[in-house]
Amino acid sequence: MVQESASLGSALGANLSQQLEAVLEAMTDGVWVCDAEPRLIWVNRACEELNDIKRVDVVGRTVAELLERRNFDHDVTSKVLAERRPVAINQKVRSGRTLLVNAAPVYDEKGAIVFVVAIERDLTELNLLRENLDRSRELSRKINSELLALRMKELQLTELVAESDAMERAL
Repeated sequence: MVQESASLGSALGANLSQQLEAVLEAMTDGVWVCDAEPRLIWVNRACEELNDIKRVDVVGRTVAELLERRNFDHDVTSKVLAERRPVAINQKVRSGRTLLVNAAPVYDEKGAIVFVVAIERDLTELNLLRENLDRSRELSRKINSELLALRMKELQLTELVAESDAMERAL
């Protein structure tokens, strides 16, 4: 029998806060939450690892303080608060990683933003793979070009006769 749930609260039960935190801690993507001040109020373990931080050092600090301390190169929270919509950015962080950060506002019943929630995904490995792929493609292009030149030279010596300079250049 499939049980349908109208809300996460009814699905998780009475200990919603603890269970929700356990779910967020289990994620491999970084998760952080700011209030509307904007002040960082919570991060998960993956966020600590991705950013090379400890939550005790960053939770409770404003985004401006964290930016000043060079925890990241630019912030998405202020942009979400200003634009009142979800925003995605690439962000360089203290650990040297490049992260794709998707942040979204959470509104109260009056339409005021109360939280900004963000998910971080590490792009560093993906960027390295892309660079390696680009280098491999360039090397493959060069090899194919050289093989074609050798094949054309072989054809010129054995099979084709070209008498004019223009025809030799074309070959």
